[in-house]
Amino acid sequence: MSPRHALRLTGLLILLLTLTPKGAPTGAINRVTIAHFGLADVLVNIALFIPFGAALRFSGRRAIGVLGWAFTLSLCVEALQLFLPGRYPSLSDLIMNTLGGGLGGALFAARARLLAPDLRMTRVLLVLYSLGLAALMIASPYLMEPASPRGAPYTAYWRLTRPHLVPFEGQTRRVTLAGEPLNHKARLKASATRAALARGAPLRVEAEGRPPKAGLASIFSVYDAWGREVVLIGAYERDLIVRFWTRAAPLYLHRRPLRLPGVLPEGASTLRIEATPSRGEVILNGRRYAGLGARLEHSWMLILHPVFHRLPLDLPWVAALMTPLGYLRPRRRALMALLLGLGVLAALLWWRTALTPSSPWALLALLIGLGLGAWLRRRVDLRHQRLQLDPPLLAGLEDL
Repeated sequence: MSPRHALRLTGLLILLLTLTPKGAPTGAINRVTIAHFGLADVLVNIALFIPFGAALRFSGRRAIGVLGWAFTLSLCVEALQLFLPGRYPSLSDLIMNTLGGGLGGALFAARARLLAPDLRMTRVLLVLYSLGLAALMIASPYLMEPASPRGAPYTAYWRLTRPHLVPFEGQTRRVTLAGEPLNHKARLKASATRAALARGAPLRVEAEGRPPKAGLASIFSVYDAWGREVVLIGAYERDLIVRFWTRAAPLYLHRRPLRLPGVLPEGASTLRIEATPSRGEVILNGRRYAGLGARLEHSWMLILHPVFHRLPLDLPWVAALMTPLGYLRPRRRALMALLLGLGVLAALLWWRTALTPSSPWALLALLIGLGLGAWLRRRVDLRHQRLQLDPPLLAGLEDL
């Protein structure tokens, strides 16, 4: 791929992902946020501009030029977002995009040591990446665990309508938590509600109505005095959604809801819902759905916006995490010991946390990722042999 094509492709990808409207036109100019350093937004904004920064360095720009072009493109995107519904320009986005471009340029400049590392660098990268995988495995179940915000009183709402919620076409008849009724706009004791949710008390909702044609409709929800959503049971088209506060929410990471796709009838019907988020279980009209809790392969949902949560990205995520490990080509004994250690860690997490065991397909994705990484490494080594170059130099790889 030529440098010009790489720049066009990465720039077009940025424009496509950042300038797509997220709602109906309102005719108003969006407000500018000075700073919004949510961890998910920070990670996504940095990662989005890494390929663009690498393409800039590929095209011959120096470090200052990479930062300048990344800043300029991000500034244009943020300015255009003033007029796009559902988009909110932010100074923090501008900063993180620029840093992402600079990081991409730095990674491209260091490609010699990263793509063809010597034995010492391979060991360092292998240890660091293994520790990163272990940290991700440990942090993910903790962050996806149901929790409740502290300090402020709670209020229960039936069929709440907000800017991000469409009206529910029906009536909420009755709601109980641990057998106690929760009436519309009832003030709840935060400590008692937290305790009931923490010990796995069932939340039962009886309603009549039809699912919305588009958007998320709230059948029942609980908010605290700061407007933070504690729990929500609703309908997203024909999907039943049970959304709850998690430990990830204070870090502005995204929450993974319990989702039952396509279970709601198209027309009006009676809904009897019993949800237990801590156990990952939902009962709809007498039918029990278990195993809906978080899995290790769901950790990508902490970062990507909920609009992408309906995409089947679990297995590609596992394969992508294993690809660098396969690329580093550890010795057979080291690889077996590493995989055994990760397996023991996963078993401990399933035993000690509320994690749902991973799908058997995740193991297949793991092996595919390792094989893909090894295949890419062989391609790079073969290219070096054809060019008769010393691999650590990586000269002449610009045309790969």
